[in-house]
Amino acid sequence: MHTLRFALGLILLGVLAAGCQGQALHRVDDAALADLALEEKTQIALADSERARALESMHLAKAGVDAARRDVSVAEAEVHRRQAEIGKAQAELDYAFTRHDQAKITSMRQTLDLEREGMRVAESNLAVARERLAFSEHRVEVAQADHRWADAKYELERAKLAARKGRTTFKDMPVRAFEEQSERAHRDLIDARLGANRHEDAVEKAQRTYEEQEKLYKEHLGTESQ
Repeated sequence: MHTLRFALGLILLGVLAAGCQGQALHRVDDAALADLALEEKTQIALADSERARALESMHLAKAGVDAARRDVSVAEAEVHRRQAEIGKAQAELDYAFTRHDQAKITSMRQTLDLEREGMRVAESNLAVARERLAFSEHRVEVAQADHRWADAKYELERAKLAARKGRTTFKDMPVRAFEEQSERAHRDLIDARLGANRHEDAVEKAQRTYEEQEKLYKEHLGTESQ
């Protein structure tokens, strides 16, 4: 039984589909390495540290999503406020027309134009907030892929050590299977980063639009105050 225990040292916990994130990773049975000295597990310890770092990055990325969602809520509230102001200005303009108050009509037209410009700024700001939220969500995907790769590399180091110690009967493919698993996880990480980069470009574009709208609005405000 003792020999059989170590002969089955590498146990596959689930089937890993090629290039598919979310599937269970191939994992080394803890029993296969339990009696080995810590000095023999140096590379495993280093890989485990990298895995811990990636996990912390994933938690930070998820916190970034929460913050981005709050920013979207704030921007949406500003849009709603602007809508209310436009409605108020329109009502006052309509009332001025019923009274044939030309001075009030002129004043409220200017106010309404200004409120509409303010709305365009608010809508642009909301667009930025939404793009940042999408980018934040993709950063979570990157962090998850990074953690998965770190996890795969950790299991690879364990598989290498188990193989060196003869703790498996899989003579032809065990370590290579773990290498391929790590390679797939790395490719998934690269794909996730490419997706995040595309969303980062979208954030920058939305930010430029917002800044242009804000500049026009401030210029209009300056004109109105003169």
